[in-house]
This record gives sequence, C-alpha cells and structure tokens, in this order.
Amino acid sequence: MDVDEGQDMSQVSGKESP
Repeated sequence: MDVDEGQDMSQVSGKESP
C-alpha cells in the first residue's frame, strides 16, 4: 500500500476507506 486511495485500508496515507 503506497498510494493515497481508498483501495483497502489506507493506513499509510491519512485517508479513511469509504
């Protein structure tokens, strides 16, 4: 997981999965 997208669970970025 390196992208800032709600793909699975964005724990790397600061976003929350939808």
